[in-house]
Amino acid sequence: MEKITTVVPKSLEEAYTFLKSRIHERMVIIVVGNCRVEYEGRAASRISEGERILIIKKDKAVLLHRPFGYEPINWQPSSSIVSISLQKDSVRMDFIRDRPHEVLRLEFRDIFFIGCYRIEDHAVFEMYGCEKDMQEAIVLEPEAIEDGLNILEVEKKISCGVIDVYGMDKDGRIVIMELKKDKAGKEAVLQLKRYVNVIGRELGKNRVRGILVAPDVKSDAFKLLKELNLEFKRFTPKMARRIIRKHKVKTIDKY
Repeated sequence: MEKITTVVPKSLEEAYTFLKSRIHERMVIIVVGNCRVEYEGRAASRISEGERILIIKKDKAVLLHRPFGYEPINWQPSSSIVSISLQKDSVRMDFIRDRPHEVLRLEFRDIFFIGCYRIEDHAVFEMYGCEKDMQEAIVLEPEAIEDGLNILEVEKKISCGVIDVYGMDKDGRIVIMELKKDKAGKEAVLQLKRYVNVIGRELGKNRVRGILVAPDVKSDAFKLLKELNLEFKRFTPKMARRIIRKHKVKTIDKY
């Protein structure tokens, strides 16, 4: 069984036949071509034709990228059902999610390249150094961030990355925390906003808060933080290590 298969299709029919034979296999599939986009779900959107990069992962998570930037213009999580059909002048692909019901529809008028890859990655994500200390300290003492905070999960994987700390506040709102061991910049703010948007899309934007946790924040990043309705909490690696040491002493004292 070949690990990598690629094709430069000469027609939409050839592209359809190739994709149809592989779309339901556990492969990473990359399609480069000219497509238009429709999304229907909690909202509705349309994007006119453009040359884009489609990535279908082994678990059927879907990312659609433009040829610039790193954030996808559309995506569907791994619960997607995939349907492909050959239309009169396009190859149509529907990515359907049941709960909540969402449909991402792509119509490729031209396909330049298709690549199919049998690749594996079973490595465990690990956070090293001070940010890991900060994460551990927040789990041990959530009140270091705010009273009534309950930690639900750490390193929560979502479509656009990994949330450092995922919790719930005393009012039942989800709290997403992005941790930085140094002075945080605009990139950290934008990353946090992406996480908030993804979870807000699922739960409702008024039920999600985003907190940037760092020793300090740059002035332009702080301004952006406020514009995006996000929050900042000062928390340093030194404060984290103090909390960890305190809890280690308590553990030793029990014996």
